[in-house]
Amino acid sequence: MKAWIATIPLACALPAAATAQDVVAEQDLVAENARVAELACKLGDLCGDLATEEEARDKDVIEGVETRGKIPTLADLKKAGKGQSRAVREPLGLKGPVKLTRSRTIQSRDSGLAGDRGAASVPTALAARAPLFVTFGLSSASLTADSAREIGDFAKALDLIALSGQTKRFRIEGHADATGDAKFNRKLSEDRASAVRMALIAAGIDPARIEVAGFGADRPVEGYDKANSINRRVEAVEIK
Repeated sequence: MKAWIATIPLACALPAAATAQDVVAEQDLVAENARVAELACKLGDLCGDLATEEEARDKDVIEGVETRGKIPTLADLKKAGKGQSRAVREPLGLKGPVKLTRSRTIQSRDSGLAGDRGAASVPTALAARAPLFVTFGLSSASLTADSAREIGDFAKALDLIALSGQTKRFRIEGHADATGDAKFNRKLSEDRASAVRMALIAAGIDPARIEVAGFGADRPVEGYDKANSINRRVEAVEIK
């Protein structure tokens, strides 16, 4: 009898815990959808100068000044983008205003110093320079969990802009750091680009919209040593 009574609090607590997990999962989904909407907005050239307006809004808040303007939402972009913003918003279930952040943040796996064996962290400035920027472990073409999420978001964004008639094409460019010989690095960079391409195709992207190239260690990121792990990367570049 005592054992049966002791189980009651635990059993009663389970629904609350499950509800809390559901809330967290829903919040994560909303955040992911907002990131996809932001990326699609930028890829589709619908955003305008959102960063400047958001910075002005933040400055007003900091100074305690009432903000007279407002940050354009995807709903606002509908007017300027001839209805294309609706194609971005509705498939994601984003009914209300979406805050478009100034840049993407990619979680780190190491410090990015030369000699690190894991996938390098990506500074915000670098993440913003390409619609897709993912890194790899030493001598590896395997995608990390963080990279897979970034690729998934990129694929969703490509699908969304396609709904508005924009079938932009991208070159998936693979790179390597300066460790290892040139022949090995060239093949490794091609394998990295191919891994990302295959992930995009698996996500439903038309293979005709994607081509790959491998540059070995010939194109290090500007401002970084050739041996720095940030160079073990793949970037997506629009083909114009």
